Amino acid sequence: MFAYRTALQLDPHQAVGLNNLYVIYSEDGDIEAAAELQARVEKIQRKNPWYIQSLAETAIEEQRYPEAVTLAKQAVRMDGKEYRFHYTLARSQYLAGKAILAQESLARARELAPNTRTRNSLTLPGG
Repeated sequence: MFAYRTALQLDPHQAVGLNNLYVIYSEDGDIEAAAELQARVEKIQRKNPWYIQSLAETAIEEQRYPEAVTLAKQAVRMDGKEYRFHYTLARSQYLAGKAILAQESLARARELAPNTRTRNSLTLPGG
């Protein structure tokens, strides 16, 4: 915990240290200390496309497909060159009943994928 506090003194916007310290406080039951960091952590998370991606994946797992589509679109807007964001969008669109849009997003994911093996591994559910 000392290392994370020191890191934040050196750089108050250091995302990893801030998030880890927040998690430690939360898990230790230090509600007041966690609450002091919560707004800063949430602000950083909202700017992180990987965090948004994880929310979309959770929404898919919980069968909240329209929400997953919205979140995946947000991640794509934040970083349109990351094939995994397009793939999550394709999966969520397909599961939300938007097969044509899903095929378009899948095609984009495959275009951006780093190699043939990865491109070939990108399929929609049931496909």
